[in-house]
Amino acid sequence: MRGCTVTEIAHLERCLECTLPESYKLYLETMGHSAGRLFTHDHLAVTYDHVLELRDQLLEGMSEPSDPSASAFQLPTHAAVISGRLGDQFQYIVCNGQDDVPVLYVNSWDRRPKQCYPGILAWLRAHEAMAVEAIREGYFDRYPNGTSP
Repeated sequence: MRGCTVTEIAHLERCLECTLPESYKLYLETMGHSAGRLFTHDHLAVTYDHVLELRDQLLEGMSEPSDPSASAFQLPTHAAVISGRLGDQFQYIVCNGQDDVPVLYVNSWDRRPKQCYPGILAWLRAHEAMAVEAIREGYFDRYPNGTSP
């Protein structure tokens, strides 16, 4: 695991124009640049460098609906997109001054945000369980470097 510096986290907050929740800052400090195998089994973009770009990717992916009946989507003010998968699935948090906040999910086909985890710790624990299962099933024997986002 390789974490972010305090300077990098401050830079991220300036770029996102929000104050990140303490729980998410702790994740970044601990494993913001590399989380080992925690996220490498499912094409997830979650590292510091990705988070700098994910908001733009989400907004671009939501700009033109492939289905005219799809609902409109607007990213809330003070949102930080913390995870992306294959350019059409995203998880984000709304930075509202609390130490921990729910993680929300939205995809490009139905555009209906929904809460997927009650907080950052639950998000991390869920991915831990998925990584353990991937290891148990031999995923990393077949793909030693995991997947890339």
